[in-house]
Amino acid sequence: MTKIDKGDRRARAVYFAHNLMDAVYPKRRAMLERSGFDFNGFAFDRRRNASDKPPVENGYVLGRARDGDLASRLISIATSIIVLWQNRRIIQSADILIARNLDLLLLAYVSQSIFGSTGALYYECLDIHPALTDKGWRGKLIRSIERILLKKTQGVILSSSAFLSHYFSSWQSYKGRAFLLENKLLRDPVLPREREPREGKIRIGFVGILRCRVSLLLLIECVRLTPAAELHLYGVPDRNFIPDFEDIVRGIDRVFYFGRFSTTQLDNIYEHIDLIWVADLSSQFNAKWLLPNRLYEGGRRGCIPIAIDGSEVADWLLARDLGVTLTDNQALTLHARISTLTSQDISRLRTALLATKASLFVHDSEELMAFRAWLLRE
Repeated sequence: MTKIDKGDRRARAVYFAHNLMDAVYPKRRAMLERSGFDFNGFAFDRRRNASDKPPVENGYVLGRARDGDLASRLISIATSIIVLWQNRRIIQSADILIARNLDLLLLAYVSQSIFGSTGALYYECLDIHPALTDKGWRGKLIRSIERILLKKTQGVILSSSAFLSHYFSSWQSYKGRAFLLENKLLRDPVLPREREPREGKIRIGFVGILRCRVSLLLLIECVRLTPAAELHLYGVPDRNFIPDFEDIVRGIDRVFYFGRFSTTQLDNIYEHIDLIWVADLSSQFNAKWLLPNRLYEGGRRGCIPIAIDGSEVADWLLARDLGVTLTDNQALTLHARISTLTSQDISRLRTALLATKASLFVHDSEELMAFRAWLLRE
């Protein structure tokens, strides 16, 4: 393994992202800059509304793209080559290149090859797309492409160790370097004040990209069964999975939809809910393997996570004796579990979360320096 020689200058990082509006993009920028890198980012613009303000400035837009629009994606890929050529010196001078998702890895590798970059190429995988676990010919083709590209990288960056054990090691026979970089917070929030239990009422939160239709229906049915329960929904529904979101939630007692939110509102959001739904039932494999953002956002703020046995997030909670886990994904099971929770139980579970070390939910400087050393092979 060769150490990267950068002389006396700051190390240079280039980040390839699939979506300029993705919260991961500014987070990676801040993380890499705090780790001592000069940062440049290339990302596709997937804004639904052109008036929406991107989360960070000074990024390079590879082109406009719309989810599910093949023609738009093909045009954006062609545009991206032009943008990358215009900024080829950034790629040529990079010490490391990080590509989010497989298509960006291919684009980064092609750019690296064409422009003569000697920077180390890394593959960041924050979820396993269903196409990668498809057992038909399309899945086999995509996995074969991924295996070829994996051999061109210096390692993979994973948000869950289950991605390595259940996918990369087993499906892809990958034996290369890997770094676990969980979806932790980058900065520690102000811890919530002690509060009196809400007697006779329990609020369940479903926060973030509202993608899992099965989870939404399960939570609504649980509220119908549980007079003391309320469901608080925050975020944007993914129309690819829940096109009829408003029709589903409209007019249901004790189900409240608060819409889009910004990260500055997270303290207030988690202050007003007791339990946070961290389970995902939207896919056969990825949903069981991932560790979602809301686990860290809610957990650090004392909001009690609910997960389902047999998933990585449930194993994570059980190993640390935190949160609530369910034996199955039935509304009756959730109803039975929360019906037994007293205000004292909620206070105890909340106190346990707030008593943990911050590093369980927040990236500390030691972890960031370890990440830097791994990237630069120091």
